[in-house]
Amino acid sequence: MARRWLLTHFCGHHFILNLQEFETRRINLTFRYVPVEHVYDVKEFPQTSLEDIAPYIDQLALKSKTFQEIALDLRRTYA
Repeated sequence: MARRWLLTHFCGHHFILNLQEFETRRINLTFRYVPVEHVYDVKEFPQTSLEDIAPYIDQLALKSKTFQEIALDLRRTYA
């Protein structure tokens, strides 16, 4: 029989997992600070870099409105 697990983290989000023989041992979270001066608009990237990251943007766009907009904007700009 599947056990029902309720995992709660510090932000109050609940994750209900219906898994057999499941034991939570550790959850790793990584947060990285990026200084504002290191953040660039993707349209400022060289064409070769855009070609390299295009598949990743398309993959992220499958589940993210933000990346859907970026992908659409790039297609309009470089079509």
